[in-house]
Amino acid sequence: MKKANTLWIVTLIVVAGGFFGLGTWYGKTSVTNNLTGKNPMNQTAEQFQQRRQQFDQQFGGRMNGANNFINGEIISQDDKTITIKLQDSGSAIVFLSTNTKINKMADGSLTDLAVGKTVMISGTKNQDGSIIAQSIQLRPDSPTVR
Repeated sequence: MKKANTLWIVTLIVVAGGFFGLGTWYGKTSVTNNLTGKNPMNQTAEQFQQRRQQFDQQFGGRMNGANNFINGEIISQDDKTITIKLQDSGSAIVFLSTNTKINKMADGSLTDLAVGKTVMISGTKNQDGSIIAQSIQLRPDSPTVR
């Protein structure tokens, strides 16, 4: 009886050691893959931009479907519109209304919008390329990349 229990314990230890070794090996290969750019969290800005452009081409760009999103900096503003400088050097005109929801860390309002602020906008694209904003999220100021 003692031999049978000892055999089971030894078998269990060997199997557990095998799984531990397999997990350690897998962890090392995962770290290697992450460092080579396969994990989006470990990409350079250039790699991220390239993947974003590939995604835009594959799925019809950043402005398709009923809900459209744009990101960029407000470069001009009046009572009814803001103009956004897009990341690809273009610009977009966004129409505002009293129904446009403005978000930041807390609820915002039209008065929170200002030239130089970075925003993400969701809305409906018009035939002329302008957008009717449904929601605008004020983004925190980005640190300058050196």
